Amino acid sequence: MNRFAVTLASQLVAAIPATAPLIQDAIRGEPGLVTGDASLASQLDLLILDPFQTVLDSGLLEATRAKGPFLIVVDGLDECEDKQSVEDFIDHMLAFFKRHPSIPLRLFIASQVEQHIRECLETDGVHLSNLNDHSPDNDIEKFLDASFQRAAKRNRVIRAYVASAKSINCAASIEGSVYALEICGGLRKRQGSLYTL
Repeated sequence: MNRFAVTLASQLVAAIPATAPLIQDAIRGEPGLVTGDASLASQLDLLILDPFQTVLDSGLLEATRAKGPFLIVVDGLDECEDKQSVEDFIDHMLAFFKRHPSIPLRLFIASQVEQHIRECLETDGVHLSNLNDHSPDNDIEKFLDASFQRAAKRNRVIRAYVASAKSINCAASIEGSVYALEICGGLRKRQGSLYTL
């Protein structure tokens, strides 16, 4: 996990460019943040959480905040061999959210059920779900509906198609969210390493 915070910081800059100078200043002040010589807690604070909080406090994100909270998605946490670092990461993030309960930032962890991860996450303020028995059909339908509705506002051909064919109903028969993402891939606009609809 020694490059984990650096990777998150680069994605933060792509999503919120105003954090770039803050992250650069932190690295100039403490080069160990990118070489792995700083603790994971220091990396998370100085490269991600503090810059996010500073930009948020400056008011630069007011227009974006209206759309809902920002989301950090972490997948495959169970694949990290350093179990102590995984526990430290979870504990640090939980402590941050406890200190800042109303911050418009959420953390979504997708992981296999591992004992050390579950033990850290079985606490107030954390919602655990088992997705093994979850059918993605409703989620895919909602995703496609929202995607087509957004695209229809910008494109009269899509607007006519959605209005006349009621194409959203076909989502219930789509197997797998990857296919849904591919369908809506043509409706997306790339921004750095993130996609927006």
